[in-house]
Amino acid sequence: EDLAREGPLEEAIREILSNDRYRQQAKKIQRMVEGRPFPMKEVFVRNMEFLAKHGPLRHLDHFGRHLNFFQYYLI
Repeated sequence: EDLAREGPLEEAIREILSNDRYRQQAKKIQRMVEGRPFPMKEVFVRNMEFLAKHGPLRHLDHFGRHLNFFQYYLI
């Protein structure tokens, strides 16, 4: 309901842009992403190599994947 009105959304955006706390948290997350132990490209390649060697791991499939639309969204 609040998104239908212009005021609350505008206030929220102004708060995010003007409050230094958000900027500090974003910088912290930026440093964490830049300093992650393994580059994402390497993680992706290693996962693809593992799947090519061993095939898909069906025992790790989430049961929700097999639910129909109504079961998934109404449970």
